[in-house]
Amino acid sequence: MKKTILFIVIFLNSFAFSQHTENVVVDWNSNVQYKIGESIVNVPQFDYHFFDFNFSLMKIQYKKTLNLENEIDVNSLKISNVVMQTISDSELYDLKKSEIPNKLNASLQVVRARNQNKGLITISPIIKQGEEFKKIVSFSYSYRNSTSNRVNNSVQTISNSVLTSGSWYRFYIQKSGIYKISKSFLQSLGFNVNVNPKNIKIFGNGGRMLPLDNSVSFPDDLVENAIQFVGEEDGVFDNNDYILFYAEGVDTWNSESLTSVNLFSDKSYYYVTSTGGQGKRIQNAVEPTGVPSLSFSKFDDVLYYEKDLVNIGKVGRRWFGEQFNITNDQEFDFTIPNLDTSFPLNFYINTASKSFGSSSFNFKINNQDVGSLNFPELISFNGIEAYESAISGDLVVTSNDVNIRLTYNNGGVPNSNGYLDFIRIKSKRNLTGYGKQFVFFNNDELSNIGVGEYTISNASTISQVWDVTDVFNAVTYRNTLGSNFIFRVNLGTQRKYIAVDLSDTYSPLKESSSLVQNQNLKGTIFNNNQGV
Repeated sequence: MKKTILFIVIFLNSFAFSQHTENVVVDWNSNVQYKIGESIVNVPQFDYHFFDFNFSLMKIQYKKTLNLENEIDVNSLKISNVVMQTISDSELYDLKKSEIPNKLNASLQVVRARNQNKGLITISPIIKQGEEFKKIVSFSYSYRNSTSNRVNNSVQTISNSVLTSGSWYRFYIQKSGIYKISKSFLQSLGFNVNVNPKNIKIFGNGGRMLPLDNSVSFPDDLVENAIQFVGEEDGVFDNNDYILFYAEGVDTWNSESLTSVNLFSDKSYYYVTSTGGQGKRIQNAVEPTGVPSLSFSKFDDVLYYEKDLVNIGKVGRRWFGEQFNITNDQEFDFTIPNLDTSFPLNFYINTASKSFGSSSFNFKINNQDVGSLNFPELISFNGIEAYESAISGDLVVTSNDVNIRLTYNNGGVPNSNGYLDFIRIKSKRNLTGYGKQFVFFNNDELSNIGVGEYTISNASTISQVWDVTDVFNAVTYRNTLGSNFIFRVNLGTQRKYIAVDLSDTYSPLKESSSLVQNQNLKGTIFNNNQGV
């Protein structure tokens, strides 16, 4: 009997962690025509079983539905062996080029369809690489089962919250980055520092907004984050000991709502406790030993500027920033460190106008005209409060400093108003230390296979690079060479890294009351058919 039980346990565990892999060929056709109202648009098309077209954004996606027999780990999706072909501008037809991303944006989620759980893989089938557009003609994907054994197609089993017992204290951050937590800061929260530091843990889900679709997988409890505790080895929390960890702020881009500002909160909360055993720690990354097939000394950067100040229609989730009714000419200045000026900037500026006459925005970057937007006049009582439009393009600049100037023309109608929504600047930067922590990634990492090698110059103050692709499980590469920091990665996956410079760490913030009362709404009120 004991042998039988042991066999079943081993079988279930190996089954739960099994990996699913499939090769996909994207069968492109010529194009398809849509007629929506009086509008007729043409877009490139592939096999309609996997084709999805968003008319409002003028973008296409590849979507593949999976039949699930077991629960899956939605964070385990890996895209590899990507094969691409160049697609000409004319073959894009009426697609909105500004909506074509520079990476696959692959995602895996669980959705409900006909009372069954289904997996849904979504990728961008056309991406921009440099000055060219590429279409995906084949790729491979893989994902793992989760630790649960079977898909529950009726009611999700809910366990007790981590907050059910123990002593918990909370603090908050606002912007994403590397944070340093000192002994004195924890004491200011009321936290008992007279514990084995190896037992100290930090929980939190970051500052991103919840998905609008309830079927999209998202943590239903606080998740423990991997941290680095400097000085914990002796089992005593000394005055000079400290914690480093990567925190995700409320400044995370959300493609569902087209915003880099959390619409519902300006604070991202994290929780600290010493309850239970030893905490999760940042592990050393495992570097491949093969010969590099691709070297990186530059990286792709995305800069956002956005303020949520005005809700034009006083309803819904769409917020805009600066108004142009009083000052019709406004400038916005940016400095992009280590900018490689041999590559053009890509800019995207989203605006709106509310006017009962014809109105327009004119745009200049570093005193160069880059275009204009014209808005139609409003019609009374038709339910439209304003018109929204965006301008995008590429521009070569000659310095790290970027000045963007917006001029609003109200068309002679005094009560007209223009609004800035957000500015997005994509650039290519040299991978060089400059005394600050900085996030970096390279889009070419996804679309190639083999081994990639990153080289950071002027890196004497960069002690580590963390891979923060999975914000809950960061891993570290350590600088062993000094001025040139070199590390290797396996290609075929889009990753995000952050350079750790101890002279530039962020400090968390606290509220007047930091103690968190024990609570278990998740395991009580919501632990029934009605609460799920």
